[in-house]
Amino acid sequence: MTEASRCLALSEAGTRKQMRTAKPKDIQHHSRFHYGLEWEILNADAVVLLGLTHALRYVSYFNAVMDGAQRMQ
Repeated sequence: MTEASRCLALSEAGTRKQMRTAKPKDIQHHSRFHYGLEWEILNADAVVLLGLTHALRYVSYFNAVMDGAQRMQ
């Protein structure tokens, strides 16, 4: 879980950096989608997956706390 969170955080940072990069002037971009849309999609995926890893970490921590509390009774 820790490695997944680390990799997803790096991915999010990398996609944000790519989204800020200006379109090179020497590239002809002919598409119905704007330049750099793929980086926005990758960033959204990384954010969602990172949120899921945080939620799973919280749930596993909560379960461990509850198990410990039940053992003390």
